[in-house]
Amino acid sequence: MNKRITILLHAILLTALLLTLGSCQRLMEQLVKSPEPYIENIVEGHEQIYSIQAILRLAQRFDDPDNDISFEPYYYRAYDLDDSEEYPYPIYQEIEIRKNDEGSLTITSEREHFDVIKSDKFCYALELKYYDINNKLINHQFSRWYNLKGGKQNDAGGLDDPNSTLLVHQHFFTVDNYSLYGLPNLFPMTFSATDSSQDSLYINKFTFKRLGTQLVPATRTSTNNIFIPVGKEEAPLRYSYTMSEEAAKRYATNMVFETYTPKGSSDSYKLYQTFDSYDMSWKIVPQIFSYEYRDTDPVEEYLGTELEDQDDLGRIRTGHIVGLLRFQRKINDAGDLYQKDALGFKGILNFHEAHMQFQMGIRIAHIINDNESNKKNYRFPFGKYHLDPTAEGSGLQTMAPNKYNEIDREWSSYDISFPLPFRVIADATGDQETFIKDIKSVFQDADEHQLRRMFFDDTARYFSRKASLIF
Repeated sequence: MNKRITILLHAILLTALLLTLGSCQRLMEQLVKSPEPYIENIVEGHEQIYSIQAILRLAQRFDDPDNDISFEPYYYRAYDLDDSEEYPYPIYQEIEIRKNDEGSLTITSEREHFDVIKSDKFCYALELKYYDINNKLINHQFSRWYNLKGGKQNDAGGLDDPNSTLLVHQHFFTVDNYSLYGLPNLFPMTFSATDSSQDSLYINKFTFKRLGTQLVPATRTSTNNIFIPVGKEEAPLRYSYTMSEEAAKRYATNMVFETYTPKGSSDSYKLYQTFDSYDMSWKIVPQIFSYEYRDTDPVEEYLGTELEDQDDLGRIRTGHIVGLLRFQRKINDAGDLYQKDALGFKGILNFHEAHMQFQMGIRIAHIINDNESNKKNYRFPFGKYHLDPTAEGSGLQTMAPNKYNEIDREWSSYDISFPLPFRVIADATGDQETFIKDIKSVFQDADEHQLRRMFFDDTARYFSRKASLIF
């Protein structure tokens, strides 16, 4: 009997305990809420670039003597995509690049290269848009500028907060020697859509180093080398992926000094040095193309647009007309002494060499090194800016960003770097008949009469009512 009572008491106590624990659990659930599910796609920082949209528009320069558009005596009109219009030559071209599963950049658009012309009447407006993994446009993350609060000064005596991204970022536009498809030694080469014997030949003056008139043989420390047939050093040389692979295998070994005879070939080859990326940037690039920075404030808007709300810095800008980007994000007025700043999200390209193809190297430098000479000017201690000896005045009037091709060997930090393929398919500064023939060799359906109106005979009327943006 006592045993049954004991068992019963144990059961009652156990039930009470379970009820108590259940009540405690419900009480704890009410008092302590579980954290929200973690969202893996939250992106913090402009280093999280996931995709790139590169847009190229045919453009023209127009005079603006009264400085109505950009507080400058000129502006550019870039012709925009319009589904209702048909053009004999594309005025709008777009390349999309995305990171694949391995994190490598790949071209995902139908268009894989830009087709452009050499012209003294037309240029090109290049716009670059960067997106994070959520497909959110993040260009503005590179254009932040803050002043130090409470009248404080930075170490150089300036008002700039060192956390201002505008002070340390700038696009540079050069020539690369590789493609996104992994092809090496893609130095500037000829382009011909009609004669295969003249296509993909290395353009010697843009490729090989010389000592006087002589080619420079490869060494163990030379980073880029190309095979040239012995005895044919000055003959046109066609690109070869197989030979480029073989040259890469010999890099930094004694094999760079050896003569190489491919199986089944009657020619023997020796390795010679090419320009490195810095030589290309400073010496070669200006001969191939030029670039003018045309960034706006806000950076994601277009020149001449009327703003309706706050900008990305929280400033009330309703009714304000978008102008060019200035030092310290200064909202410019006529007569203001603040100079133009440079980021490279919008700019103007001119091409100087026709019938060629090359990989334009595009990179965002994160310029974190100090510039001692800048510190003496009390404003910009960072390497993005330098003293311009040709500028008149003092202080900010004497400061300027680096030019589009002026990459410093000391820089080691880039937020992104990638090549974009360009083909300069025709020369509008030369013979008209040859120009028309070259265009039609690439765009077979192009109407010859429309091409003449577009580029030569009736240009002003042809573009008078076409959709356009201001750069």
